[in-house]
Amino acid sequence: MSTNKVIKVENYEREMRVVEEYLNIDESLIEMEKNKDLIRMEMNIVEFPIFSRSNMLKINQIKKYYFSVDKTSFLEIIPAYGTMIPGELEERVFIALIKIFRNNNYNQTFYCTLNDIFDNMKIEKINTRRTLYPKVKKAISKLATTTYRFKNLFYSSEVNRLLDDFIETNILTYRAVRLKDATEKEKSFFNDKRLKEVYKISVSQHFYDNIIKKGYLAFDADELLNLKDAITRSIYTMITKWRKSNLYLTKPAFYIARRIPLAWEGNPRRTVLRIEKSLEELKNGNYIKNYKLNKKGKWDEAIFEMFFSEDHNKTKKDVFYDEKSTFDKMIIHVEDRQNELEINTPNIFTDPYFMEIFNIFPEVAKKFKTLPNVIRDGLKNHEFKYVKYTAEYTALFCKTSYIKYFKDALENNWADEYIAKKENKEVKKIKNNNQVIEDAILVEEAKEIAQERIELTWEDFEKLEKHVKEEIESATYEEYLMEIGSNDNKVINGIFQKSKKSLILKTFNKYQNSKEQDFKIVVEVNEIKEKKSKVIKKENKINETRKNDIFSDKYDSMTHFMLSVNDFSKENNIEINFHKIAPIFKAFMEYEDKNIKITYNESTGIGEIIKK
Repeated sequence: MSTNKVIKVENYEREMRVVEEYLNIDESLIEMEKNKDLIRMEMNIVEFPIFSRSNMLKINQIKKYYFSVDKTSFLEIIPAYGTMIPGELEERVFIALIKIFRNNNYNQTFYCTLNDIFDNMKIEKINTRRTLYPKVKKAISKLATTTYRFKNLFYSSEVNRLLDDFIETNILTYRAVRLKDATEKEKSFFNDKRLKEVYKISVSQHFYDNIIKKGYLAFDADELLNLKDAITRSIYTMITKWRKSNLYLTKPAFYIARRIPLAWEGNPRRTVLRIEKSLEELKNGNYIKNYKLNKKGKWDEAIFEMFFSEDHNKTKKDVFYDEKSTFDKMIIHVEDRQNELEINTPNIFTDPYFMEIFNIFPEVAKKFKTLPNVIRDGLKNHEFKYVKYTAEYTALFCKTSYIKYFKDALENNWADEYIAKKENKEVKKIKNNNQVIEDAILVEEAKEIAQERIELTWEDFEKLEKHVKEEIESATYEEYLMEIGSNDNKVINGIFQKSKKSLILKTFNKYQNSKEQDFKIVVEVNEIKEKKSKVIKKENKINETRKNDIFSDKYDSMTHFMLSVNDFSKENNIEINFHKIAPIFKAFMEYEDKNIKITYNESTGIGEIIKK
């Protein structure tokens, strides 16, 4: 912009004309350029094995991963006929595409060339590009044609939880546009006459919604691509999600392995050492501060501890806010300005995130005109869960001045203890829903399991006498029950039957050198049964001593349970102020004082009353 200004200069007879011209560059543009490598990785892509880590992929091979014992939660990956499911190369191409998507202002549909993809993959050499041209084209096609089926598993930012629905989707769609088929708008891409085609990419709706809203994690794309090993990259993205802002994280090796996934049955030692190799790489690259492998007994019981520094938290926080700041400047500022001008516009009240938090507050607080602004600002500066739980904390404990209390709670982390308890309850809920498994055990089907160093085969086992086979299987099953800490039941037995071959072979080889094999197996079975009997007797003794102090039952609802608590308290002369504890119990599903402890599990309907 320029303006003309006429001034008189002393000692000069003529007028001089000053031309003022503003050459300032928008600071937001500078910031956007600075943050051009920051990308949003969709939450489901971070959490689940969207890209295979196997070197043994086959054409037309479908992968199905189960995340619950009853197989109600699963991810199924179906490649297009004549192809394989996406792997390492497809993941690197996808990261590059997300980077291009980000630099196109997060428009759901955008255009790019193969050279754009190579540029963002940091592939500079011309010869390397020429070699990769056909492979990258196939990778784009794979990303577009592979079908992902989520059942009771897909995380949705709209509802802030896993969807109980069956979701069938691909990651993206694409069209290879040639000049002769290009629209007028698209023809501008072909100014370079050497260009044969451009790619019109559209991010699929389910993934797009999460990236645009709050179902993502922010990463530096170059940092991800610098991790050449795909397994290491998976571990890094997952632990970034799992640890949140904690400086310490511990996970069983089995859990990490099944999330990638890596083979476990047959040779857990090899898999544990493979994970350790990746953690060592992350340590050397300063992605983590340190790690520790804890293996007191068997390899399949190994646990990894991971340590982080405040610098890692600062980097993570900076990446999140820098990316968010850039994102806001791209597509959010117009909407925000409109909301500032007219807070009563219906737009803000159609936002499901805003409404979920807004409805937490009592009616008296909703009447304040400034509440929507405070909620909106909170969502701009903090994660959704933090704002939501802080709102719950405010609604529970604030008596007056809701707006001030809410703002102070957000700024000063008043609700930290409350949030920790809420998240702990969520973890407990998951564990109660999956009592046999830890968090979410991933079972991979159609996986070729390497049985290394097994001297005897299933055919050898089948040749044994019937009673010997029965004793070996019985011993194996008893060991299995002891390892998972479960009693015999139909569900557990069903799981065992589906995977018993490898377990039986372990037992078989364990006793193969013994001339008194039958006897040892019987002894082993009896020893295990004796151990279990002692445990049961001990538990019964404890229960006998406390039977008058503990009351547990299944209830139709929480209200039904609270009525039972009321009766119990009267019978035992325990004073409880139900009006006072109601909001606390509703939030945590537990209450405890010096006289009584009550808990209620919504998923199972089990309520427990303990008299102290």
